[in-house]
Amino acid sequence: MDKQRLRDLEYRTYYASGQHDLLNEFYLPCLRLASNYDRAVGYFNSSILIPIKPGLEAIVKRSGKIRIMAGAQLTEEDISEIRKGYHEREILNAHLDKIYTELQERVEHDPDIANLCWLIKNDILDIRISVPNVAYLEERIGELIAPGIFHDKIGIISDASGDYVVFLGSNNESINGWARNIESFEVYCSWDTSVSARAFERHKYFERLWEGTLPGVRTFEFPDAYKNKLIAIAPPEFQWASKGSSQSWFTFVNNKWRHQEEAIAKFLSSRNGILEMATGTGKTKTAIGILNQLHSKQEIEKAIVTVRGTDLLDQWSSQLVLETNLAVYRHYESFRDIARFIASSGNSVLVISTDFLIENIHYIAGGINPETTIIICDEIHGFGSSSTVKALKGRIRPFKYRLGLSATPEREYDEEGNKFIMEEIGPVIFEFRLEDAIKRGILCEFDYFPLLYELTDEDRDRIHRLIAAHNARKKSGELVSDEELYRQLAQVRKNSLAKIPIFERFIRSRHHILDRCIIFVETHEFGTRVQDLLIRYKPEYHTYFAEDDRINLQRFARGEIDCLLTSQRISEGIDIQSVDNIVLFTADRSRLTTIQRIGRSLRINPNAPDKRAGVVDFICTDRKDDNTDFRRMQWLSELSKIRWEGR
Repeated sequence: MDKQRLRDLEYRTYYASGQHDLLNEFYLPCLRLASNYDRAVGYFNSSILIPIKPGLEAIVKRSGKIRIMAGAQLTEEDISEIRKGYHEREILNAHLDKIYTELQERVEHDPDIANLCWLIKNDILDIRISVPNVAYLEERIGELIAPGIFHDKIGIISDASGDYVVFLGSNNESINGWARNIESFEVYCSWDTSVSARAFERHKYFERLWEGTLPGVRTFEFPDAYKNKLIAIAPPEFQWASKGSSQSWFTFVNNKWRHQEEAIAKFLSSRNGILEMATGTGKTKTAIGILNQLHSKQEIEKAIVTVRGTDLLDQWSSQLVLETNLAVYRHYESFRDIARFIASSGNSVLVISTDFLIENIHYIAGGINPETTIIICDEIHGFGSSSTVKALKGRIRPFKYRLGLSATPEREYDEEGNKFIMEEIGPVIFEFRLEDAIKRGILCEFDYFPLLYELTDEDRDRIHRLIAAHNARKKSGELVSDEELYRQLAQVRKNSLAKIPIFERFIRSRHHILDRCIIFVETHEFGTRVQDLLIRYKPEYHTYFAEDDRINLQRFARGEIDCLLTSQRISEGIDIQSVDNIVLFTADRSRLTTIQRIGRSLRINPNAPDKRAGVVDFICTDRKDDNTDFRRMQWLSELSKIRWEGR
């Protein structure tokens, strides 16, 4: 008999991956009979639109409706801003800016994104965003709360007769959630009298979520400004899968980003090693892809992610919550979740600072099975510091899966640190560098402006005195380090005032260099001299000299500030959408910091498809004893000649 209603199908009371085919036994048969689909999830990914296209076709033809309630991650910074009086919608708009930028960049090449925009344009798909009601929750529990997200997962599929099926369980609305991960959910049918009351309560719960009447949750309609942006980039027609196509949606990879799949495959065959991937090419996403594949194959039960820096740790925590179905535990700053992580039965990940890992490695190693655990060390170059080597030597190697990530994994002038990384993590097994990313069109082309300068007489006199003092100490038998002398000499050059008049002459005819620009200086004192110049050419600049100025960094990241002067190392965990220009009044002998800094300006800007970044550098012509500046100039000059192969 031809099935016309949801009640004509047969249902299990629960479905679990590994035992059942979640897509073909439940999801697709229901969608083919649906007139409406409501879904509340912590994470929604447009990739789910590929395998459910046959079900979507039925909803589209019936002029049905899809309502998605998706959670947004609140960071510590977001919650702090809310406590200061910022409205949640302002915070939400900053998140939506990031989402829209990514969607616009991918829409021409990604049919999932194109279809998502088409559904919105044709008033079939409506999206609302939910965040925890910080004020209500803190008042209710009587203390400040840590960052959290809306993490409930409920679906309601309705047909034209008024029948509906409620499913409630662990899976998000993504390919991983429906087809790759280990998931389960229960089913309640509205016409089944034994569970109809539960179905009704869950249906009512969703409606309250949608209307924003639940006290612990703030619900926001998708702003018209962003909705109109997505409509503007929507294709004229829905892109249905070609019938009989032999290409599997599981293996579809956008050519531009194929390096991520290549890196995943390389690690899975090696089981340990380092992925050397340029800033902006998706190191985190690739690592999470590895994590999800190992988990779906049941090769791991637990995972550990370690890195230094709160921003990066927060970023990892957010991404893991959104893109995996693992329980996420944290042990950094005020979080203390190691014991809970060890006690968990599995399917869990611990995000831990490297310093806390050092303190607790014995405890962790004694409480988990290293044969079913992966450890991911982000910014692996920092893992080779002398304190880390001393504390962790021989402690990482027992883990069966060991993954290192970095744009520049090799520690210059540190043989011991490099040896430690090699022995504990493994060799570099995959490379995708800045030049590869520029050729692929993932990073943009840039112009390089090396400005030559000579040291002042005061600079030369100070260098002479430093060398004389160093030699005198050495001659007296004192144990002194040449490396310390090199650092002192570098400080003189980094803070040479000879650079400032040369830079002024440069920007007189190139004011645009100060647009969407980060200016890096070595010290606050030197920065004040640069400020005297900026007042004349870019009076609306702001500074980031200390943590007290951190709000300026966040405002620059959101595009509210156009020029930022800083003496700080800007963490890779801060997501800055569009930096056009970088000025390097200070540059280290190591390439690491330079790569991280210029990498920020090379990110593609979908709103400016013809973007060319600018990098301004200072080259000291006095350095007869050390040609570091000239080596950097040669390297960046060659890099600036690389062109996108798709042009």
